[in-house]
Amino acid sequence: MPLQVAIVQQNIQIIKELINHPEINPNAVDLAQTRPLSTCSPVFIAVRKKKSEILSLLLSHEKININNGRIKIDGTYETPLLLAEKNGEQECMKLLKANLKYPNQVNSFKKIKFF
Repeated sequence: MPLQVAIVQQNIQIIKELINHPEINPNAVDLAQTRPLSTCSPVFIAVRKKKSEILSLLLSHEKININNGRIKIDGTYETPLLLAEKNGEQECMKLLKANLKYPNQVNSFKKIKFF
């Protein structure tokens, strides 16, 4: 998945080009698991790599789904927001919360209230 690779490599210019390409799905995951992190969404990878600048770029895409590509960690499914919360990534949490469609939405089998 080219977008995931660009995020892992932290190549901002390529990320910008890819998210603006009409054939790139910014939520795509590789269910065949051909590479490490390939089952993670681009948003999840940006949070996992603690890259708020990249996360901000991804969130600017109109079709981005911040809960897509959740993965199982330590026996529970985690979304990007839960991962950011768990790791204390304040900037990533702030960006993700600002992009929630429903402020009290259910995240990974756990209800989180923000207000």
